[in-house]
Amino acid sequence: LIPIGLFLNGCAYAMTAVGATVLSETWFPPSQRATATVIYIISAAAGGALVFIVGPAVVPEPIVLCDNITWSMNSNCSEQNKRYINSYEVHEGLKVLNVTECSISVLLFISVILHFPNKPPQPPSVTANTQRLGLVEGFKTALRQWRFWHLALCCAIPASVFSAWITTTEVVLHPFGISQKEAGWMSFSGAIGGTLFGMVLSRLSDVFYRKMKVIMMVMFSIATVSLLLFILILIKVLSNEHWSFYFTYIAACVVTLGTQPLYYEIACENLFPVSEAVISGTMWLNWAVFVTSLLSVVVLYLFKEEYRRMDIDLPVSQSEDSKL
Repeated sequence: LIPIGLFLNGCAYAMTAVGATVLSETWFPPSQRATATVIYIISAAAGGALVFIVGPAVVPEPIVLCDNITWSMNSNCSEQNKRYINSYEVHEGLKVLNVTECSISVLLFISVILHFPNKPPQPPSVTANTQRLGLVEGFKTALRQWRFWHLALCCAIPASVFSAWITTTEVVLHPFGISQKEAGWMSFSGAIGGTLFGMVLSRLSDVFYRKMKVIMMVMFSIATVSLLLFILILIKVLSNEHWSFYFTYIAACVVTLGTQPLYYEIACENLFPVSEAVISGTMWLNWAVFVTSLLSVVVLYLFKEEYRRMDIDLPVSQSEDSKL
């Protein structure tokens, strides 16, 4: 059930995440578009930040006994000797958390369907009323342009890796003596800071026209330096001052999360009149699955296989028969 739930969550996120540029273009004038896009996207980050607080508050941390002694991260204990004494409480906490989140999502979904209109009575800008390219034509136009691939790679690589990293911070930092609660507060602070900082960057990009690239380059440079310092502190190359440890981690989260929404806006600006929905990936995600699957088949077909271990482990006769 967990993989099915993750799959459904991923499908829902794919549809909601790419609606930011469509809504901002449809409902807001040029001086407010970037701000509207960022508010839409960082609202999801704010919800993700609450997970780091609500999760540990509702679901207790597992208590492990090792040979009838409470196990700590600094002690060695084999899996055979570990015993969880609060498994029922953890299970019930997860159940309450999942049911509550599901209920809230269903209520919000129904309210949007029943109330939210498609567009305002009057278009907020000239481009809002401009006819966009069709889905197929817009898709082909985007694929032919290096600008699309350039921005897609610049956004996808750091965003995907960072998203996977920040959601597993508790596990990643556990070997360094950071507790689940402490790691949760660090991630919460970084996510909330990124939400607020994203609003600041969006207003800057609205005020200073044609400066998105400069703003994004400066911000990601700061994030790179912060992550490097954070790693050097973890491996004890730099002194492990508590404030510097927190500061570098939170600074990296704030700058990275706050900058990501601007990718949507700069992509829409550079690929107009391709539809914002196509650029943001509403249908691109479906085609991406198809293309990656097809590439796997092609690459595997071109791969020349060898079984070096099997050739050594099996007798010569069996090894030759297996090649036929």
